[in-house]
Amino acid sequence: MEITLFNQLGEPEAYIDRTKENTIFLWNGKPVAYILEDAVYSWEGEHIGWFEDDVFYDIDGFKIGSTKWSCPTVTGFEPVKESKLLISQKRAPIEKIERKRFVNAYRSNAMSKYLDC
Repeated sequence: MEITLFNQLGEPEAYIDRTKENTIFLWNGKPVAYILEDAVYSWEGEHIGWFEDDVFYDIDGFKIGSTKWSCPTVTGFEPVKESKLLISQKRAPIEKIERKRFVNAYRSNAMSKYLDC
């Protein structure tokens, strides 16, 4: 099952593949992050945020993306997904950072920054 992640404007930026160990892919097929329990890690193993209740929060607790079910605006059309790329193995989590209080506000252009879009 694949779940699209949208930015605050409702634009699709990435998607989660639940069948591929909760890997987050860009539309070009590049794996960039993964979800382990509620934490989101970069492909290199750095803790970059949390995914909870269909919302992707950054390390400071600000919203940076969400699924269509929790997006604050109408969501746009999803582009065609390219074939998933085979690149180096993801690295194990380096260190989980203590969770901060979640903020009910979006950080502008944050998903692009965190996922290297």
